Amino acid sequence: MRGVLAVSVLIFFFVFGLLFFSIKSLITQNKIADLKTDFVNNITHKFKTPLATLSLATKMLRKQAEKEMSAPSQETANVIERQSKRLQNLTDQVLKNTLHYQQIKLKKENVAVGEYLSTLLNDFSISANNTFIVRQLETEGKTVLLDKFYFTTAILNLLENAVKYNGRGVEIFVSANIEENLTVSIQDNGIGISEKNQEHLFEKFFRVGNQKIHNVKGLGLGLYYTSQIIKAHGGEISVRSKENEGAIFTVKIPIG
Repeated sequence: MRGVLAVSVLIFFFVFGLLFFSIKSLITQNKIADLKTDFVNNITHKFKTPLATLSLATKMLRKQAEKEMSAPSQETANVIERQSKRLQNLTDQVLKNTLHYQQIKLKKENVAVGEYLSTLLNDFSISANNTFIVRQLETEGKTVLLDKFYFTTAILNLLENAVKYNGRGVEIFVSANIEENLTVSIQDNGIGISEKNQEHLFEKFFRVGNQKIHNVKGLGLGLYYTSQIIKAHGGEISVRSKENEGAIFTVKIPIG
């Protein structure tokens, strides 16, 4: 009986130790998550003043462009204005902590998908140096209900990752078609993603560690935020990838 009692006591303390360790780890993780959230909010708050200045300067440039500048210069001013507004809206959304799809309030509108995606890719091409983009947009004359601001943010996050996680000349293949869903695929020739990392790719604050890329900065929110935007639209996002063979991200959005 003494032996049984001693074993029972040891098991009790072992289980109690595991429970204590689990609770301690959970509390630590929650504190780290809170610190990261506070850091993101503080950084975005500091963006407000320079963004307001940029917005004012852009409006002045836009007025001058309408009167004096050539057509290419006017288009450049339009790009600056669109991207300035997008950055300001994105900063506002982060400050409001609308990172979970149930908190995202969409303002959907009928979007001419072909024209919309072409403009988006044109704007992105201006900032993406040494990047070759191939387009296959089978969406001409078709419309889909989208929140343009949020959906643009999601697609740009995927495009920017294709550039960041690439150790050589960047090639991106973008395809889009509309059948039962709007399907947008973004394929790159980057470093790829291991199966282990793919399981956690869309989790908040998760970042892929790769020794081949040393200059990639971020907080691990981009793909998480992208997945929440797609979920808010009632859609889904998936990834197919192998290490050193690039990645294909596919977004599907209901057309209704």
